[in-house]
Amino acid sequence: MTLTLSVAPELARSRSYLALLTSLMEEFSQARRLDANWSASVLTRIAEAMDAEAASLFLLEGEPEDPRARLVCQASVGPTSIDGLSLPTSNGVVGRSFTSGEPQLVADVATDPDFVAPPNLGAQFEVR
Repeated sequence: MTLTLSVAPELARSRSYLALLTSLMEEFSQARRLDANWSASVLTRIAEAMDAEAASLFLLEGEPEDPRARLVCQASVGPTSIDGLSLPTSNGVVGRSFTSGEPQLVADVATDPDFVAPPNLGAQFEVR
């Protein structure tokens, strides 16, 4: 019985994430245009679902094999915009996700050895 009780919150959270992903995939498939408003809406929903302070969308600019290729933030939500932030494909948690081809779920990004704090934001940005 104790095992069931301790697993229940994790199961509920997983179901919530799956429901959100299903909803987002349906919206994505029906979107005629992926603009800034759509991206901000999606990122806000993801951040809220994960109880995160911020969320961002990075896309590859260049060819994956090119050492000059960069991951560039195309959209972000949170206390400070990081739109336009550019990282080499091997840097940061986003770079680790890109190079491994696997999603990354990091409980405390501030303690992750690959975390790259957004430079020169000019504002307090607390990562949680």
